Amino acid sequence: MTIVTQNQKLSDEDKQKIKDIFAQSNCPNESLENTFPSFNCIRDNILYFCDVNAPCKITEDIAI
Repeated sequence: MTIVTQNQKLSDEDKQKIKDIFAQSNCPNESLENTFPSFNCIRDNILYFCDVNAPCKITEDIAI
């Protein structure tokens, strides 16, 4: 899974929250929206924590 953010990388704690959401939630999209105010959407295994129409600067991969 790839994470795209606008200005800074997510903390290790936030990455663990994402992994936990995918492991435990029946609706990860809704859980991500409720957990992270900056979460925008999931498209093609990419988690966007920025406006998908704006230039997103930071990309990192995590194993889910």
